[in-house]
Order: sequence, then structure tokens, then C-alpha cells
Amino acid sequence: MSNIIFQGGKIKIYQSLVLLAEYAGLDQKFADKLWSEFLCHENLYHAYTHYMQFHNLDESLKVEGYSLIDLYVWQMNQDNLFHDVGRNTGDCNKEKMVLQSFWMMARLMQDPLNVAKKLQTGDGMDTI
Repeated sequence: MSNIIFQGGKIKIYQSLVLLAEYAGLDQKFADKLWSEFLCHENLYHAYTHYMQFHNLDESLKVEGYSLIDLYVWQMNQDNLFHDVGRNTGDCNKEKMVLQSFWMMARLMQDPLNVAKKLQTGDGMDTI
């Protein structure tokens, strides 16, 4: 008899991540990298399951004073700058911004001081 532990719930969460990434226009590679971060950071994984269940970001997870909501707002501001508009339009990809907020939080968890500094100085997303 094998001692394999099968967690069907995690498989469903992974599948939801892949589908959400596809819907947001992100590729499988992005979803897999973000999934790896979820597996390394249980609190980030739980924040994602909260998002999937309630479709809102849990602000209890904070690193260097930044919550997922703060990172989402930063994403929105970047989108507004990119499209040269002063407000959030209907054309913005909100699900993509949510997933990028989770990715930024993972980067922030790995290198809090440098990523926080980049967020404060306004460097673009390509540097995070």
C-alpha cells in the first residue's frame, strides 16, 4: 500500500489559476510560476483561495507595509499611465492586474527591501 496523500482541493485551485490566467491573457508559464510561489508561501496561497471564493483581495497579508490591495491599486495606476488616462476605464484587464498583484507580492516576499524601493520610486513592472 502506498502512502500517497492526494489533495483534490489543491488541484482544483491550481486549475482555477490556470483558467483565470488564460482568461486574463496570461500564459501557462506565468500560471505555473505563480503556482510555485503559492506552494512556497502558504499565506499567499490562502490569499488566493480567498480571492477565488469571495472575488475580493484580502488585505491581511502585508509585506513592508504593502497589502495585495495596495499592489492592485499600484497596478491600476500603471495601467492608467500606460493608456494615458486619468481613470480606470472599462478596457483595463482587472483579472490580469489581480494576478500581477499576487506575483508582485511573491516578489515582495522574496526581496522585500528592493521591491518596496522599486514600488516607491515608480519603476515599471518590468523591473519587478
